[in-house]
Amino acid sequence: MKSQHKISVIVSWCLITMALFSCSKPQNSISTELDTSFRSLVDADMNNFVRIYPVDNGKIPFKYDSDISLIFENLSDRKLFFDTDSFVKLYVVRGNQWLEVRNKWTYSGDLLLFPMETPLLDNNSVKVRPVLDNIPAIQDTEDVLRVVVIGEILRDDIRTGELVGAYVDVLIEQE
Repeated sequence: MKSQHKISVIVSWCLITMALFSCSKPQNSISTELDTSFRSLVDADMNNFVRIYPVDNGKIPFKYDSDISLIFENLSDRKLFFDTDSFVKLYVVRGNQWLEVRNKWTYSGDLLLFPMETPLLDNNSVKVRPVLDNIPAIQDTEDVLRVVVIGEILRDDIRTGELVGAYVDVLIEQE
C-alpha cells in the first residue's frame, strides 16, 4: 500500500513538472547551419576554457536598449588575457547570416582571468548594450543576441596566440 502511494506521488510530481515546463516560453533556437557559419567567424576554442552567462536570468527576455550584465569565468588551469579593445563581440541573425552589431559600451585596459578556483580572480563581469538602430528589423517579437568574449592563453605570462572564448545567446524583446 505504501509503495503504491509512493508511485502515485512520483507520477504526480512528474506530471506537474512536465506541465510547468510546457508552460514556459521556449527560447529561439539557432540552426545547425547558422551555428556552423558562426564558427567560421570566430577563430577561437569556444566554450571549453571560458563560460559566459547573464547575471540575472529572471529578466529574460531583456528589454530592447537596456544593459545586459554578464559574468564570464575561466574554466581552465591557465591564466587568460583579454584585450578590452576587442574582447566583446555582439551578433544577431538576419536571414541566414550573422551580423555583427555595435556595443554601446566601450572598455579600456587589459584584463586577466586567473586559473579556475582562484577566488575573486577567475571571473569578471561585463555589461553590453547592443545598438540595433541600423540593423534591419525582424518580424518576431524577440531577437536572439549572441554575446561573445574572446581571450588568449598565457604561458609564463607571455601571450601564446591561442585564442579561447565563450558565447551565450540571450533574447531581446523588440519594442
